Amino acid sequence: MKISITGPPGSGKTTLLKRIVNRLGGFFGFYTEEVRVGGRRRGFKVVPLPEGEPFLLASVDPSELRRPSYRIGKYIVDKRALDEIVSILKESLNEDRVAIDEVGKMELLHPEFRPLITGVLDADKTVVLTFGKNIDKFYKRYIELKTHVVELNKRGDAEKRLPIILERLRRPFYPLL
Repeated sequence: MKISITGPPGSGKTTLLKRIVNRLGGFFGFYTEEVRVGGRRRGFKVVPLPEGEPFLLASVDPSELRRPSYRIGKYIVDKRALDEIVSILKESLNEDRVAIDEVGKMELLHPEFRPLITGVLDADKTVVLTFGKNIDKFYKRYIELKTHVVELNKRGDAEKRLPIILERLRRPFYPLL
């Protein structure tokens, strides 16, 4: 069973993925969290699953990064962090349950990330991932074809969808609304 979660920023994509992972357990992969200072978003960090040391993926301040390499909007992306994400994904290919938050513009900068995503989606695994609306059209379409897409439009949608998604992951023939 493969489920993807999409929606605008702030709709609860990461929150929903984390709740699924925490309730069912046994997931490998990663999720991202915002780094906020004084209520303002300053960057993103990656949290490896099932356990691992979080690391900074992107920041508005390049001096905070180990190897600043790319710019996406106001954020500078760390090349070493992208390498670590790729390593996490490679390891997750050997696992039954994979969580990926998110397939986004920053992550797709790494050339090895792209084939790993298709590999995970083609494999016989339980996959829960999030993706942004404005990613590469090929990968957006590929995700839509390979997964049951859950679209979140506003705050509160995630809470309503959680019980249905959990049941679907526990029993693959349960209808997903």
